[in-house]
Amino acid sequence: MAEAKAYADKKKTEYHSELVVDLPKLAKFLTWFPKRKFSLNHDELNQAAYKILPEEQFPVLAQFLQGSTFDTKAAMREFYLKSSRLFALYLRPIVLTVPFVFYKEKNEVIALIDLIKKHYGSGKDPSTLILPEALKDAISRTQLAYLKKKSSEEQVDPHLFECFVYHKMMLKK
Repeated sequence: MAEAKAYADKKKTEYHSELVVDLPKLAKFLTWFPKRKFSLNHDELNQAAYKILPEEQFPVLAQFLQGSTFDTKAAMREFYLKSSRLFALYLRPIVLTVPFVFYKEKNEVIALIDLIKKHYGSGKDPSTLILPEALKDAISRTQLAYLKKKSSEEQVDPHLFECFVYHKMMLKK
C-alpha cells in the first residue's frame, strides 16, 4: 500500500510538472489564435496550432481548466494493475495452503478466500475466475470498479481481485 501511494505521489508530481510546462504554451496559443491568419486552410491551421501546443496536451489542459484534479485512486489502481500478477503469484500458494478462519460467521473475506481456494484448487486458470453475483454485492461499487482493467468490462480482473482479497485480509487481522 505504501508503494502504491508513493507511485501515485510520483505520478501526481509528474502530472503537475507537465501542466506547469504547458500552461505558458496554452497562453501563447490563446494569444495567437484570435490573431492567426484567417487564410490558413484546415491542415495549415492544425500544423500551426500543434506547433505551439501539442495535440495530446489539449485534453489534459481542458480537464485542468474545468477543475478536474489528479486522480490519485486511478494512479494507485494503475500501480496495483502493474504489480497484481506478482502479488497473486506470491500470495496464492499461501492462501491455498493455510486454513483461514474468522471469528464472525459468514464473513465476506472468508467467502472471497474460499472462492479463490475453490477456483485454483481445482486447477483452473486465472482468466476463468468469475465472481458470483452474491459476492459482487459484498464489494462496494466503487471498489468493484477498481477490480477491472477497464471500467466498461463486466468481469473483474482475477489478479486485481486477488490483490483486493489479500488487502481485505490484512485489514481484518
